[in-house]
Amino acid sequence: KEADVKPARVREIGVAAQGVVETETGLVAWSPAFAGRKIPIVNPLQSAFGAECYISNDTNMITEALHWSDPNRYSGTFAVIMLDYGVGMGLYLDNHLFSGASGTAAEFGHANHIPGGALCRCGKKGCLEAYLSDYALVRAATHQPEDTDPITIKAGVGGLARLIELAGSGDENAQKAFHEAGRVLGYGIARVIAMIDPKRVVLTGAAMRAFSFMEKGMWEGLEEALVADLRNNFSLDVMPWNEDFIRSGLIAQSMERLDKDFLGTATPQGSRAARTDGKEVPA
Repeated sequence: KEADVKPARVREIGVAAQGVVETETGLVAWSPAFAGRKIPIVNPLQSAFGAECYISNDTNMITEALHWSDPNRYSGTFAVIMLDYGVGMGLYLDNHLFSGASGTAAEFGHANHIPGGALCRCGKKGCLEAYLSDYALVRAATHQPEDTDPITIKAGVGGLARLIELAGSGDENAQKAFHEAGRVLGYGIARVIAMIDPKRVVLTGAAMRAFSFMEKGMWEGLEEALVADLRNNFSLDVMPWNEDFIRSGLIAQSMERLDKDFLGTATPQGSRAARTDGKEVPA
């Protein structure tokens, strides 16, 4: 309505959601954005608009956007880790976005870090997210017990911004919380490197504004967790957070499907495909 586009003209709808997204079934299996589980997204939208609908994990779309915008740098095998309201991951393996059999692969944040450890928003204990997300950082900095329910913790954009401000002003509790989170991140990255041998690891998300307080701990954790022969073969990119990454990823996938419609097969991303009217559209 805001764009003054009639519903009948909508040909495709792309949705990116945080949490465990089942791309094959069109469901959000679990997400902090919803009170319930197994939330249907694709079928209701297709019924309402009569248009094709696709759903993806938000971090996967960041990964897709990076490859689309700079394929020379972001190709082959690389990983994207987003530290924000939660902890997400996108994987590009052998030049393809990897989402697994059902679309729920690379749930980095809900891999266990410490059995029986801190309470995660998903209900389990010891997840990486329970040490790295906004609520985890606030919980650690304010010395709340590890079993404190994340729902009761005032975090979010404002809480994280306040914590970064405190760390910048020399607050020892805030600085220690970020340093320890960095160590956990280092252990997590070590597992990724050991398993898939990425050429590049990209860190992004709102928490990257505090990377200077996390960096030392991250390298400590990585060194403790992985032998030098394995950890010295990757490059690290720290990218300022920009939500446009997610939208760009959705557009990239849509354009690839558009190419398939025109040509019967997808053209390489970054190339251009001829339209039936003789003009060109970016792939």
